[in-house]
Parts: sequence; C-alpha cells; structure tokens
Amino acid sequence: MIKKTLKQTLKILLILFVAAAVVCGLWFVKRDSAAGVRYYHFDTAAFDDKCEQLSDASKAKDADEMIRLYDELYSDCVEFETLYEAAYLLYSMDMDNDYYADEQNWSYSALVKCGDKLYTICHDIALSSNAEAFRKHIGDAVFEKFREYKPYTDRELEIIEKEQSLVDDYYDLYTDPDVAVEYNGVTWDSDKLDGPDGDDLYESDPDEYYRVADLVEKKFNEKAGPIYKKLVVLRNEFANIRGYEDYVAYADEFAYTRDYTDEETRQLHEDVKAVMKEYLPLYRNYYRNGYEYLPYMTNGQLLDTLCKYSAEMCDTAGQAASVLKEKNLYSIGSGASRQPGAYTIELDKTGLPFIFITKSEGENALPTLTHEFGHFTEFLNDEGENLLTDSDCMDLAEIASNGFEGLMTNYYDEIFPEQADSARHEIIDDLMENILYGCIQDEFQREVYRDPDMTLQEMNRLSARIYSDYGIDSGTEDYSWVFVTHMFELPMYNISYAVSGLAAMQIWSRSETDFDGAVSIWEKFLDEGIYNRSYLEVVERCGLEKFTEPGAVEAICKPALDAFR
Repeated sequence: MIKKTLKQTLKILLILFVAAAVVCGLWFVKRDSAAGVRYYHFDTAAFDDKCEQLSDASKAKDADEMIRLYDELYSDCVEFETLYEAAYLLYSMDMDNDYYADEQNWSYSALVKCGDKLYTICHDIALSSNAEAFRKHIGDAVFEKFREYKPYTDRELEIIEKEQSLVDDYYDLYTDPDVAVEYNGVTWDSDKLDGPDGDDLYESDPDEYYRVADLVEKKFNEKAGPIYKKLVVLRNEFANIRGYEDYVAYADEFAYTRDYTDEETRQLHEDVKAVMKEYLPLYRNYYRNGYEYLPYMTNGQLLDTLCKYSAEMCDTAGQAASVLKEKNLYSIGSGASRQPGAYTIELDKTGLPFIFITKSEGENALPTLTHEFGHFTEFLNDEGENLLTDSDCMDLAEIASNGFEGLMTNYYDEIFPEQADSARHEIIDDLMENILYGCIQDEFQREVYRDPDMTLQEMNRLSARIYSDYGIDSGTEDYSWVFVTHMFELPMYNISYAVSGLAAMQIWSRSETDFDGAVSIWEKFLDEGIYNRSYLEVVERCGLEKFTEPGAVEAICKPALDAFR
C-alpha cells in the first residue's frame, strides 16, 4: 500500500501509514537518519512568523514580497512533510522507541496545523486585491483550490489530534504484553501466531491452531474494539461539521473523490458475493490438494530477483529496480517491535520513494515486495505534484502495485521452478482476496459508520454475517476485523483494493496471452498518474472494462476461476 501523508492530510484527516531493530538500507546509518534524511524537530514558531509576514505583505499589496514568502513557505512545507515521513519510518522500524513515537505523533498534528494556517492565508489572498498576481504565479488550478478552501474550526483540529492519539493507542496494542493469551502453558500473541510457531502448530494440529487463533483474536478485539468505536464517533462528527451526513458520504465524495456512487458500490458487493460463491470452493479444494510453500529468500535474493526480472519486463520497471537497490531504498525485516504490514512512502524533499516491509520469520516476501515495488515505480514515474493542492486517486494507486504482482507471474517458472504453480496461484488468489476483502471490509464500514451506536458485540456479529454472505463461515461472531489496520488508520480506503484488483485482474489475464500488451497497459496507468484523475475515466482510457457495466465483475473474474479448476 502507499503511505500517504500531507497529500491526503488536508482531506482524510487521520494518522497515516496510509506503517525495528534490523534495518536493511545502508542509508540508515544513524539513529536520527532515515533514507538519507536527517531528522530534527521542525521549528513551527518560525513557520508561523513567516505566515504572518505573508499575510502582512498581502495586506500591504506588496506582490513581490508576497510571492517570495509563499515560495519559501511552500518549501518549508515540503521540508516538514519530509521530516514527518522520516520520523514515521524510524517509528515503524522500532515502535518501542518512545522518542520517534512522540515525534511522529507531534509532527503529524503540527503539520496539519501548519498546512491549515498557510492554506487559510492563501485562501484570503485568493479573495483579495492581490488575487490576479497570485493566480499568475501559482496557476489557475492551484489558485482555485485555495479560493475554495474551508479552514478548520478549533473543534476539527481537536478531532484530528484525538484521532491520531487513538490510532497510536491501537498500534501500541501490537506490543502490549497484556494482549497476549496463555494456552497450555504457552504464551501466544498475533506476532507469534503469524510466525514459525504458528505455522508449526497449524501443521501438527489445525484444530488446535484455530482454538489458539480464536483466543488471540478475541483478546485483541476486546482491547481494540473500543478504540474503533471512538474513532467512528469522531470521524462522523468531523464529517457532520463539514456538511456531510456521515463519514461514508464524506469519504466517497471528498476524501477519495470517487467517481462511482454508493449504489454502484453496493451493487459491486452483490456481484462479488455471486462470484465468491463459485470461487471459494475451488480455492479451498486447490489448497487442500496442491499448494506448496514458497522457499525462503534472503533480502539479497529478493532484490536480485526483482532487479533481474524487472529489467526483462520493461525499461520503466528495470530502471526503478536499479534505483531501489543501488540507493538502498527499503527496509525489509521481522521482529515484534516493527510495525506490522508493508507500505511505500515518498520522501518529498528527495523525490525518492522508500519501501517498508515487516515479514514473519521464514516468510517468502517476494509477492509483498513486488506489490510495493509497483507503488515505488509509480512514485518514480510521476512528474511531481503540488503538495498542498493536488488530489491523488487511491483507487488508481493500487493498480500499479497489484498489476505488477500479476505481471511478475510470467517469470515464476524460472523464479520458483518447483513451486511455480503454487506461486502463480498465490498471486491470482491475492488479486481475488483484494476484491473479496476489499468488499467485505467496505461493507462492514459502511454499516458501522451509518449506525455508530453499535455495541462491540453487534460489530462482531455484523462482521460474521457479512463474511457468511460472501461464503466464509466465521461463526456467530468474528473478532478478526480489528487486525485490519486500514480500518483504524485509513477509514473507507479498503474498497480501493477491490476496484483496483478488478483492473489488475484484467492486466494479469491479458498477460497470459499477450504479455507485452499487458505490460503496455500497466505502463499506460503509470503514465496517467494518480493525481487529479478519476478511476472509471482512467480505466476506460487504458482499454479495460469498468466494474459498473452489467456482468463485468463476473467476466473479469472468470480467468481466475478457470485457473483454480
């Protein structure tokens, strides 16, 4: 996934990934450095003073000074944004480090306030007698964004801080010993269950594994559920202040600027349910009879493999892989103190992306790396954007990553000569899971945000019912939804995985018969970019089928079903 920062901060308002002890990049040479960026505590007082000078210059009708100060402040925002990104990376690598936990927390809130202060002054200038000089300097599109801006109220800023604090509380649970459970004299938590010990238990006694998993999930659910309930209430309040009925409406129309309706999204849910009733039995039968675990790769092997086959695929991917490896723009490791999951973040000042991956010990991380590398390539390929005003389409952002995963299956006979079928099926299933779980989690959130008075038990029962509707038996209550970090830090984001998965599925299926043509489609998405674009429009321009057309979901998913028959 992409780690978003101020590019979405002024819209989505949440602590973002948007994500340890062992660091794999040679650029990480100091405790206070990340990806070549030396972290320091940004001087917000100096920024505020400069904002006042900008306001005074505008009132004095000194256009030259006004423009000079605006350019300086914009550069300051890029600097501050980059410092936040560096602090977040350092925190992700070691969540037990209190300094970076506090710094990324502080810098997020301070960045929002600084952005709002500058945006508000620019809004005032856009309505002043200096408007035309300002418009000429920054361009029509940026000018209109400033002119239409609605400054935050004190209550909105308070909500932002509370929201961030709650997300921090949620992540703290991953390293909280009180969340662990005892079973037959052994202490279990989610990290251990997902690691080699959990794999060994599953291999020896699957029923025992599921009993332990249920205990771990229930304990975590008891701690994380109340945090989520508070987040739902806060986000709905924020949406109400902004003039929306609930956070669902705010997210669809404003935060993610989606170009398909709530009704079309709900129809997508139903179409996917119909497909999954056919797909899931095929998937289960295959994994009972044919799956082989992929061999472990060291980080060196992962990077060498990625570089070799990216270069064979196309110049765009090959050049990006060279940058990734030569500049050591990655951290791939395991450990309880690392933030779970994976993300790609762009360090704005340097113009370089960075990949962060936490994996279980013994896990083959190539599929995760290829996913994040799709984001990495997309960042390298973009021509830059206005940090304050450009809007990125998250529905499009995941196509580059999911699409690259699918394209890499073309080389799996060489990469995994003894497990090629298993490796290829894993990627196909990843695409199907993006569609499946993207819809499940979206449907869950739409119901919860529209009924924020639900108890935790009602949420658990809702999750179980929705799973059942898609063909997955989770009993009467499902506790596992609290492990979906996006629900806490990126509300209403999950449907982006589903709609991007439907586009990426078409790229993969095309690659089975016309690999070069499929690569060309993937590159077209890169050329389109994700800024100031809309999903359905770009999908159509790239020659793919839109999920909103009748029968499209079934047709798009048919090759995946055939692969498992």
